[in-house]
Amino acid sequence: MQQPVMERTSGPGLELVHHLNPWDCATFQGNTASIASVSMTGTEGAADTFSAFRDWCLENRVLLVNCRLRHDQLAECAVLQGFGFRFIELSYRPAITDLARFLPDPELTVSPASEADRPIVSAIVAGSFQTGRLHADPEVGPELGTRRYVIWADRAFVSPGESVLACRLDGKTISFMTVTERGPTRRQWNLTALPPELQGRGLAKRIWKAVLHYQHLEGVEEVTTSVSSLNAKSFNLLASIGFRFPAPEINLHWCPLGPLNRDGR
Repeated sequence: MQQPVMERTSGPGLELVHHLNPWDCATFQGNTASIASVSMTGTEGAADTFSAFRDWCLENRVLLVNCRLRHDQLAECAVLQGFGFRFIELSYRPAITDLARFLPDPELTVSPASEADRPIVSAIVAGSFQTGRLHADPEVGPELGTRRYVIWADRAFVSPGESVLACRLDGKTISFMTVTERGPTRRQWNLTALPPELQGRGLAKRIWKAVLHYQHLEGVEEVTTSVSSLNAKSFNLLASIGFRFPAPEINLHWCPLGPLNRDGR
């Protein structure tokens, strides 16, 4: 994945470190940006500093700005909301370390996905995701949200440091997991989904346990992931398996050029 170029907008009362997101250009057919950090020394002059950041967004034709704040940055959250940002979700990054306790599932197999799995994964993604920050944002909408997930999953087949695991039942691929290497013994789960017709059978929990067993055999000692407060099912499932949850991040959005979902739904 292309690394972003960090930029800084600072002035009285406020400093923003931000960057364009080159990986999202294909999804949005234009630029998006992220604010990596927000520092405040007061509110006086903050409006002028933010005006300079707005000018940067307009010069770069930025369609969407994402900002994640620490859970205790409530003053920063209030200031950004005053400038037009809207609260979307709380984002959690849980982790699990005791992988040795997970046993193989006699009916499920986990292995690296093949090129033949690629269209299957795309179809699962297109028909399964309904929650998440883009889906929940009324100014963005589910169409862009789903498109982003489909592109993300497809890139995982070829991106350095990323891989896709296929989860099979009776020899048929029924689910997948995209994984990022965070070192020799650490992995990050990114995307996973189960088709709607297979949900409600307890398969998701079995699949995740099977993946943890598979990764333990690979020598993995810690697995992390990210889950939205909007996704109660995944949140509760991760907790039931044994993932531990740190304090969340506050996720905010702003569309400098106006809503991307013109219907406002």
